[in-house]
Formats: sequence, C-alpha cells, structure tokens
Amino acid sequence: MSDRVKTFLAVAFLTVLVWVAIDFEVAEHLQCTIHDITVHAPGPDYTVQVVRPSSGKIDVTFTGPRGQISKLKVTPEEQVFRYAMSESESRVGLLSIAVAKGFEHLNDKRIVVKGADPEHIEVMVDRLIRLEKVPVHIGSVIGAVLAEGKKPRVEPETVEATAAQTALAKLTATSHFATATVDLSGTDIPEGGGALTRNIVLDKYLDGNKDVPATFQPDTVTVTLFVESSLLTKVLQDVPVRVSGPPEVIDKYEIVFRGEPGVPAINLKVSGPRDIVGSLLPREVYVYLEVTAVDKPEEEPGPGLLRQPRVFLPPGIKLVEQPPPIRFNLKLRGDKLTPPGG
Repeated sequence: MSDRVKTFLAVAFLTVLVWVAIDFEVAEHLQCTIHDITVHAPGPDYTVQVVRPSSGKIDVTFTGPRGQISKLKVTPEEQVFRYAMSESESRVGLLSIAVAKGFEHLNDKRIVVKGADPEHIEVMVDRLIRLEKVPVHIGSVIGAVLAEGKKPRVEPETVEATAAQTALAKLTATSHFATATVDLSGTDIPEGGGALTRNIVLDKYLDGNKDVPATFQPDTVTVTLFVESSLLTKVLQDVPVRVSGPPEVIDKYEIVFRGEPGVPAINLKVSGPRDIVGSLLPREVYVYLEVTAVDKPEEEPGPGLLRQPRVFLPPGIKLVEQPPPIRFNLKLRGDKLTPPGG
C-alpha cells in the first residue's frame, strides 16, 4: 500500500472520529416524570416526609451531551431525585429544596436540569423520640367473644416505640401504649370456648391514634386469649305453628290441636353464630304442620293424626333437636268433634 493511500485512510478515519465526537457532544434534551423522590435525613434520629409535591412526582427536563442523554434514557435507576440533608438543615422543620440539587449525581456526566415542575420540593423534618417499656394493650377482638373474668396474656408485655416529636405533641397523655388488634374471623372455635394463641403484628400508631404513626421493637407480640365459642345454643320458646295444605282441605276442615282449637306453639332448640342466634326471635322461625289431601278425620275415640312439623330456619342456624310430632285431628267446619285426648 502506497504512502498516499495510507495518508488518505488515516485522514478518513480521523474525520469519522471527529464527527462521532461532535455528534456525541451535541446537546440533547430528555423530558421525564420522576416518581422516586428520596431525601436522606442527617442521621437515625430524624425522619423526613415529602409534603410537596403532594402527588409525589416531578416533571423534569434534562439537557446534556447526546450520548449521555441516550444512556440516561435507558437507565431508569439514574432518573431519581436524591438529596442528603445536612445537620443544620435538619433544624429547619419545613425545608425547601431546589429540584436541580436532587440531580447533582448526574453533573459528572455533564447532565443538568434545564427545567422542572415544581422547581422546589418541600420536606418536613422531624426528630424521632424513642419511648421505652411501652405497654401493649389488646384492642378490638374481631370474630370472637372474650370469656368473662379471664384476662388476655401478651408476651412481651412492653415494647420500645419510636415516633416523631410533632406527632407525639398531639397526645395529651404522658404515658403511652401500643395496640394489638386480634382478628379471629373464620377461626373454628369449639362450643364451650377455650384458649387461643396468635402472633399479632402491632398497630402502627400510638395510643390507638392514627394521627400518631409509630414503629415498635419488636413489632410482633404473642397474644393468648380466652374466648367463648363463636356458636351459641338457645331454646326458642313458643314458636307458633302454622298450618299449610291444599285449599280444598283447609276450606273444608278445621284443625284441632291438643284438646283446643287454634294454632299451637312449640319450643325449638337451635344453634348457630353467636351474634345471630343471640338476637333470634321466635317470629323469625317458621314451623309448618302440613295437611295433605288424603288426610281424613279420625273417628272418636281414636288417637287422631300424628305428624312431624317442618321447620324453616334463617341461614346459618341449625336445629339441635327435632321437635316432637304434633297430634291433631280434622273436623268438618261447623261440626262438633272431640279433639284427640279430649
């Protein structure tokens, strides 16, 4: 290869390199929405909360060399707002931070913030207060009834709590407590009740006040509850018996029960969920004596007719014992007939 050709190739190669370098250095813009806003407190004794923007996102336009902007487009982990507070800033309370300061980690790549909406974010800085030996109280117990006279057990009985100073100022009490809410919904509690032990994560606030968020160490306690059965057995007194049957039979005959005309009432022993059975009334249960088209009056002094009544209960309620059969007789309307056993 001649020197002339070599010189030509070298010049061409250098020209390409120059154009690539120029293209790499040409400024380009990138518009994106930042959802990751991280502000680090100056130490473990502080907490930081972003209060503005309330949406938790910033619209930012970056500018920088085309090559670096191209890399930024495909590296979302770099598209984050990061800011480390100084010790002096932690004493401010409400701190305003220019959005551009949150992207200074991109400056070494010659990428800067050209515009932002909003241009500043606001964070609330608060000191964390640690409280020792905070007692754990049992809050609501869902899905079961606590047995009377038997106090629940909690292990450990006290925990360490951490809460923001301004949040604690909302509480008037000088002593505080953590709360364990126990949900036993769906737990099969045998009739007669018993002891149940559960590991419960503490509610994430102090004194039952959701305006005072807190963390606890440990955050889980072991709770032993003495509960009554979720089922209740009850005797419903004087449930009325209704008569059903073909109209031609009901219109033709009168039903005579236990020596007296009229509709009798029976007692029913039922069982079911405590909250339902506890308020169940006799009028909410339906008992039917079904008369059929083939039923005929029994001649005296016969025993009369004997029939098992049909019982209809609300959903979830069970009949513990079948009621005894009902003895009755038929008489033509207007006739006199001595009832069975009369």
